[in-house]
Amino acid sequence: NKPPLKPPTMLGWLALGVVVVAAAMKGLGTAVLIVIVLLTAKTVEFMRWRSRIDQIGGPEATLLGGTAKATGDVSSGDRMSKVPEIIKDFPKAYRLWAGPLFPLVHVCHPETIKPFLSSKSTNKTFLIPKMFAHLSNSIFVQNGKEWKHSRRQFTPAFHFNSLANYLVQSSELADDYVEGLPAIVEAKGGIIDVMAEVANLTASILLKSVFSYNNKDVEDWGAKFIRAAQGADDTLANRLDNPGQLLAPNWIYKHMEGGKRYYEHKAILDNLCMAMITERRAIVEKEGPSYFTDKAARGETLDFLDIVLSSTNLDGTPASDDLICGQCITFIAAGFGTTTTALGYTLYCLALHKDHQEKCHEEAKQVLAEGQPDLAALKKLKHVSMCFKEATRLYPPIPAIARDLTEDTEINGVMVDAGTTIIVTIYGCHHNPAVWKDPEAFKPERFDTEAPGYVMDPFAWILYSAGPRNCVGQKYADMQSRLLLAKLLNTFEFSVVEGVTNVRPVPKIVLQSEDGVKLRVTHRKIT
Repeated sequence: NKPPLKPPTMLGWLALGVVVVAAAMKGLGTAVLIVIVLLTAKTVEFMRWRSRIDQIGGPEATLLGGTAKATGDVSSGDRMSKVPEIIKDFPKAYRLWAGPLFPLVHVCHPETIKPFLSSKSTNKTFLIPKMFAHLSNSIFVQNGKEWKHSRRQFTPAFHFNSLANYLVQSSELADDYVEGLPAIVEAKGGIIDVMAEVANLTASILLKSVFSYNNKDVEDWGAKFIRAAQGADDTLANRLDNPGQLLAPNWIYKHMEGGKRYYEHKAILDNLCMAMITERRAIVEKEGPSYFTDKAARGETLDFLDIVLSSTNLDGTPASDDLICGQCITFIAAGFGTTTTALGYTLYCLALHKDHQEKCHEEAKQVLAEGQPDLAALKKLKHVSMCFKEATRLYPPIPAIARDLTEDTEINGVMVDAGTTIIVTIYGCHHNPAVWKDPEAFKPERFDTEAPGYVMDPFAWILYSAGPRNCVGQKYADMQSRLLLAKLLNTFEFSVVEGVTNVRPVPKIVLQSEDGVKLRVTHRKIT
């Protein structure tokens, strides 16, 4: 079923014959001749494999440099600006080369994405446990039965009753933030980096609601966590650009300059989360074995920290402190990082498109006039939701997902070997002109489910991934996004800063903005 050999393979076999004859004529020893033959055979095998990968198509590549010249560095805005250009020529799949030996097969169309997000023929890429040591063997890293076990344990943290409880707390905290924001805006001359400001808000809400962490220093705890998490992301993005750091085992990487910085950030995250875990564990031990049942008897839902403290390994043994810590870091970082980015870019898009911002304001005003919103009320924020989805189509917080094939798989008509890394390029799919009409334009009406003839492929907009491994906290993220957008847009008007009309997205694990998202914020007059 493999495609026919291409010329490089035939040349390889010719080279093998020439080497063997030359070696025999010079009277080389049998052992040396065998080594030469084996090396040549491996070279031929390599050329055959590389030739097959190249049949997928993609930007021009050099043998040693790969496609770096054509795509730009991972940690720079160049990479994102070039993705739409590549996809115009390769709308379903394309290959990139990281040097001569590491192909990355990108899928960028619902037809080619669906098989990988729906099937069991892939695992998280081998780079993830290596790159994300600060997440330990958390649900983000796990595969197979181990991942299913964790998913089953943590899903109750995001059931309806839990979400309703989180919403009450989140709404009160959002009101406190909205009340204090004018002073922050005034102190900064009317212009703030909404991405940075929203990060503080989302982290605080996440800690106080999902983790029930109400330590008196929680704001300072959250600020330290944000700095360390973003610092870790930055060093990891730089590692992707540096083959020496990327290929080095972690015990060597930690002694390199980038590795030293990364492990400093990791230590901060570990210490912060272990302090939170130790504090909660002391409460559990003080109240005894009935802690969890007593909570249920009082009608209280177990928060995420309760659930992770009582979690087990696949064999039923209690989870280690290292794993518990990794799970906490994973959910806090994912919870505030993706929501922060999504909200920041949504406010930016609405600042550019005031007509849609006004519609969102009126909608939020009407819903919030009824009092603190419940889950049903949030569903009335239809235009807010449409604008949020369109903004995250243009600027998806997680721009790509990496998987490794566990079996030979056909991609766009080419058989690709097991072990190959597949990149589900969410950013590429969201900007694909073969999927979206006028993909660079901001058109929230794309997501109007009540429009006549509305049809959308479920794998076209994949903010929360899709299939069985979709985001376990997506309902929480959606709830928080609607709530916070409503609270902010009800009270403030957001405008672009004079002379600044666009942002420059940079894929540093999450899709950050190179210079932040600076907007002018004006307090609306209450009518």
